[in-house]
Amino acid sequence: MKEILGVRYITDKEASARYGYSQSWFRQRRHNNVEPHYVRLEGKGKAWYPIDETDKWFKDNMVKT
Repeated sequence: MKEILGVRYITDKEASARYGYSQSWFRQRRHNNVEPHYVRLEGKGKAWYPIDETDKWFKDNMVKT
């Protein structure tokens, strides 16, 4: 986890553990330019997901069965 200006970010590896989706799922979403949103904080380095925004995205996209 990394915090910048009060915003906490996690890598796709950390996001995979947190949300239960594989790292390749996150990579495919990035490749197809589909949410959840991410940023590249180090130029062409790792993709980082803002925790609060990603939590909200998963909550908003849950389907009740």
